[in-house]
Amino acid sequence: GEPTDDIAREYAELLSHGEGGVYLALTGIKTSDLAGRFEEEEIQYNRLSGKNWDYITFPKGSGLAHIFFIDYHIQINDNKEMLTHENSTKGIEVVWMEGEDRVRHVLEGLGLMPVQLRSDPKLGAGQGYRVMASNLIVIPANSPDQRPRIKAVSFGKEDGSESLMIRY
Repeated sequence: GEPTDDIAREYAELLSHGEGGVYLALTGIKTSDLAGRFEEEEIQYNRLSGKNWDYITFPKGSGLAHIFFIDYHIQINDNKEMLTHENSTKGIEVVWMEGEDRVRHVLEGLGLMPVQLRSDPKLGAGQGYRVMASNLIVIPANSPDQRPRIKAVSFGKEDGSESLMIRY
């Protein structure tokens, strides 16, 4: 069907202009704490509140529009069937996303420490960050005139090996 709200319409519009993931969702930080930090640093943001969650998003053209934060007001209980995969994948291992200095500044301001530069023959080289049990790699944008995108996601197995990588 047709998108019924502003966020869904924007998502559909972004998808119509090319391949690739369009958002990185981060959770685990109170949006009230983030709002205070972004105000101190004069980073423009939008705060959306709902019954079960609060979002923080960033304006188009900010260099951060492909990132959003969600703060749930309800307990999220994933049952075992949702977390067990036939191919023994344990979850997301690495997310490769486009971004420039502003993205790295926000990530480091949240306490993420740069860990190592990572390189991929098709994606290029980027700064690595450890996020919980996964890694986030920030690579330069292919086209500075276009909105940054998520460029790849790889999934890992319990033994640490990669089970699948999706490149956009």
